Amino acid sequence: RFEYIDWCNPEWSACLSTVYKYEDETPAEIEVTMSDTISVSADCETSWTVVPHGEDAGGCDVGFHWEVSLVRGDLGQRKFATGNDPKITFTDLYAGKYTVYYKLTDGCGNVSEKEGMLVVLGKDPTPYCINLSSAVMKNGVVELWARDFDKGSYPNCRRDTILYFTFDNAHPVWSKIDKYHYFMGDGIEVTGADTATLYLAGIAQKWIPGTKTSGKLFGCGVGDGSSFPVSKLKMTVWDAEGLSDYCEVTLSLIDSQGACGEAGVTIGGQITTPAGEAMEGVEVSLDAELAEYPRRSMTDEKGEYMFTSVAKGFDYEVKAESDRDVRNGVNTLDLVYLQRHILGTRKLGSPYKMIAADVSGDEAIRVEDLVALRKLILGVTETLGDTKSWKFVDKSQTMGNQPWPFRETMSHASLEESGIDNFVAVKMGDLNGSAQVNNANTIKNIQRNAGLVFSMDDRAVTKGEVIEIAINSENFREVYGFQMGLQMKGLEIMDVEGRGIDITKDQYAKVDKNSLRLSWSSHTAQSIRPESTIMILRLKAEQSGQLSEMIGIDNSFLNSEAYTGSDIT
Repeated sequence: RFEYIDWCNPEWSACLSTVYKYEDETPAEIEVTMSDTISVSADCETSWTVVPHGEDAGGCDVGFHWEVSLVRGDLGQRKFATGNDPKITFTDLYAGKYTVYYKLTDGCGNVSEKEGMLVVLGKDPTPYCINLSSAVMKNGVVELWARDFDKGSYPNCRRDTILYFTFDNAHPVWSKIDKYHYFMGDGIEVTGADTATLYLAGIAQKWIPGTKTSGKLFGCGVGDGSSFPVSKLKMTVWDAEGLSDYCEVTLSLIDSQGACGEAGVTIGGQITTPAGEAMEGVEVSLDAELAEYPRRSMTDEKGEYMFTSVAKGFDYEVKAESDRDVRNGVNTLDLVYLQRHILGTRKLGSPYKMIAADVSGDEAIRVEDLVALRKLILGVTETLGDTKSWKFVDKSQTMGNQPWPFRETMSHASLEESGIDNFVAVKMGDLNGSAQVNNANTIKNIQRNAGLVFSMDDRAVTKGEVIEIAINSENFREVYGFQMGLQMKGLEIMDVEGRGIDITKDQYAKVDKNSLRLSWSSHTAQSIRPESTIMILRLKAEQSGQLSEMIGIDNSFLNSEAYTGSDIT
């Protein structure tokens, strides 16, 4: 704009204006990182901040308007910002690949666009594996799937994520994930004439899309045979994003058909009582982390067992078990020995007797063991709780006055040669060695002072009458204990009361209203004057009759026995 003024004659004369117009049609240049990689946090989400920069050489850098979009499949977020270098944050992002669209409008209305990539890494899946054992075929080869070693591997974020299983961190060709193919390493496809060679050598793996796992060959007939009999390998778990983790597993192979030329070794032994008597019919188990195990064998009439063709190089455990006839060898004399040990008047003489006395299994000898045995003798209980009727102890173990802990299982680590494992059979509760070993259904008939005589006065009773019967003895001398059963006919048992001896309620049991069992014991010998009353039976007559015809000894469950000074050693 120009104005003309005559300064000599100060009046405005004229005005002339010229307009110069500049037009910028060049868009600004977007400067951003073309790709970025981040990871999700513990809650399987994350956020991402981008600071886009624009360069404009035409003076239109004032009034920048940004539009940034983040797109993954059908999902997307869009953010707007103004100015240069704005901070734009996207939240609630899950694992996956996102396309980033940048759009910049400068102050002159020019628009520029650019694309980038954002990769959000998820959390590796968690592998959970088991060791396996298998048997090779006649050709010394077995095919196993990686998924055979899976025990519940899982993705850490989306539970519906598909998992894939391979060996040793190799993965299939991802573009052929739905097709059968052979591969090795990082998705290298194996084709042509080399396929069979590499697979039979245990190098290549076979992808099985239906089960989303790879298969591989193992055994003495595969490659150099190093996968037989034991091999360490990795079971790798992959997700659809290519994330993976692995766990190490052990594969144990056995040759039950002689394909690998391995005859194996032998494990055997003998089971005897502390007195040296062989025990027949005991089940012995040989266990290992192998197919077809545990194996079992029964001892013969010599108490011997044997396992043949045991593969070398594995860990084995040998154990014997028997829970037959828990009352075999258990009587009131055992209670006498047990009482004397507990009270310290006479200790049990061997570690095996101490093991037999600990029927509660708490590695100590207590009153609780005495109570449990008496209940078993009287028929109040039929078992020893969780304690089996027999224990089998490593015969080679040296035991002192305190036998606990003792070995009941023989262990062989990486077995390379034949072994002999002998056991000592201990009948629980039998402290006097009266158990019948090879015919446990028949209890030994050991005579116990048949000379101890109980008597009562015979008389007639009337129905409905309550009577007290005095049980007497003329030869109750140095008696440590006795046991017997009584059967009543037409008499209801109401109570038992000690007179010459103390009889507590735990020392007798009313099987039913007409049957009575008694088990009395003392840690010291008891003597009573001849013709003295030992105890009182309180009865109620259900019918009239003669006592001598209504009371009798019953040996059907409990043998009548008495233990005097001449028996106790």
